[in-house]
Amino acid sequence: GFNGGVNLSYGQGVYRRTNNSLNFNYRINKLNFFSNASVNHNSTYQDLTIWRRYYQPTGEYTSAFTQNSYIQRNQGGNNLKVGVDFYASKKTTLGVVLNGFYNPSLVNVTNKAKVLNAANEITSLVEAVSPTDRVWQNGSANFNFTYKFDSTGKELSTNADYIHYQSTSNQTLTNTLFDPQNKFVSQSILFSSLPTTIDISTAKVDYTSPLKSGGKIETGLKTSFIKTGNVADFFDVLDGKRFPNYEFTNNFNYKENINASYVNYTREFKRLSVQAGLRFENTTIKGHQLGNKQTKDSTFTRKYNSFFPTFYARYRLDSAD
Repeated sequence: GFNGGVNLSYGQGVYRRTNNSLNFNYRINKLNFFSNASVNHNSTYQDLTIWRRYYQPTGEYTSAFTQNSYIQRNQGGNNLKVGVDFYASKKTTLGVVLNGFYNPSLVNVTNKAKVLNAANEITSLVEAVSPTDRVWQNGSANFNFTYKFDSTGKELSTNADYIHYQSTSNQTLTNTLFDPQNKFVSQSILFSSLPTTIDISTAKVDYTSPLKSGGKIETGLKTSFIKTGNVADFFDVLDGKRFPNYEFTNNFNYKENINASYVNYTREFKRLSVQAGLRFENTTIKGHQLGNKQTKDSTFTRKYNSFFPTFYARYRLDSAD
């Protein structure tokens, strides 16, 4: 049959807030469809005023600094998940799940500061404006398969996943200096673009088998590949034109591959529970720090094998029943 639900909410302060979601599930014969989606928006603000007074060790007042910071945040969240399970038989199940989100964010920060002397006369005025526009995106796909050999719990399961993360962040920092009469003195503008990508691919196989003696054996294999790209581009802005700032600019790429296998044994006695396992990992890591006109590039590679033994034991002081 079909079932589902809808949730709606709205709140209003100085700014608005709304959270909305929808979910449904539909089962027909050997197919089960499911999905949920949400659309959210949240606007908040922070109004902060700081007073600072400076004195000599003798207690003589020397100067003062006041600052007002107004921070206004607009954050959105859009999420979607859809999937289907196919019950091929009483023993075999196959499934596909797709996920994604798109979350934009806009943050505006305005700082206004005054510097005063011992006579509480303004010596300078500073205004800093910093808008930041960010977007987070994600998409993932999962394929899964489960086979139950019998009713005792003997089972084989596999999962394959691919995930892609992407974010962008553009920020402008404008500092303006005024004299005590509020006349323009100087201005500096720094623009930054910070895109990031992450790709993750994994696949694993797990097998579980109860033993006639009362214990249980679990074993499996897994492989994963991770690739990231992190770019930090900075520019000084003069007369409306952007000039690369090589002091801050950076670019780093990273790759990682891990192949692993494990075996695990567990057994429950009347009062004693034990678990013992061994995991092996083969890891390869590569990193590349890209250079620019001021900084040379560099790379590194690491390869290593690791064993991870585990052992747990628990004893109940009284019987389970």
